[in-house]
Amino acid sequence: MRGAWHESVSREGLAPVARASAEACPACGATGELVAGACPDCGLQLA
Repeated sequence: MRGAWHESVSREGLAPVARASAEACPACGATGELVAGACPDCGLQLA
């Protein structure tokens, strides 16, 4: 599923969103450590 998402993002000319743990999630504002590359609060895939 991750590969399909990366292909879709690439086709649209977008880059995956990556963030350091000190930055806030762009969707919900959480600042916790990522869990498997996702926001621990809302689940947005960030890495």
